[in-house]
Formats: sequence, C-alpha cells, structure tokens
Amino acid sequence: MLALLTCVRARAWRCSPEAVDSIVLLNAPSVFSTLYAMVQTWLDPVTRSKIKVYAHGKKDRARAEAYLKSFMDDAAIPKEFGGSSDAEVAVPLHAKQAGITLPSSR
Repeated sequence: MLALLTCVRARAWRCSPEAVDSIVLLNAPSVFSTLYAMVQTWLDPVTRSKIKVYAHGKKDRARAEAYLKSFMDDAAIPKEFGGSSDAEVAVPLHAKQAGITLPSSR
C-alpha cells in the first residue's frame, strides 16, 4: 500500500510538486480505501490534502461525483463517473488482465 502511494507520488511530483493539484482515485476497492485511511497519517499534510480516494459503492460514488463536479463541467466528466460526456474511459492493460472493469453507465 505504502509502496503504491510512494510510486504515485513520485511519478506525479517528478517534475514539480507544485504542478499537481490533486490525485483522485475512483472506484477504489474497499480494502484499498481502508488501508489508505490508515496510511494517510504518515503522509505529509500537503500531500495528503491532494489525494482523494473514493471506494466503490453508492455512498462514495455520490461524494466522488460531487467532488468532480466542484471543479469540472458536467460535459467533461464521463458518464461512468456521473457526468454527461460520451468520452471513452480507458482501463489500463494490467487492470483488464486482473478482471477490473468500469461500472456501467447510469
């Protein structure tokens, strides 16, 4: 878990830490959300404030949609995540191999 967050942080901050406004993880497995809740206390407060993790489920889905809509136009958010865009959301190859799929559109 910590290794994953370290990797994400290293890649995001490689050029300039100030350039990253936020990292949003949508439909995270509940185990990831639980572990992140424990690990986040070890992160720098500035880093922690830039990372949002939303688990798969109705409660977190509503919170994630509200968060995305707070800084993105509805037309820019794919339907899979509560917006109105028909843009295709790519699933990384390693996720496809692991059987991970996107939630169906509403």
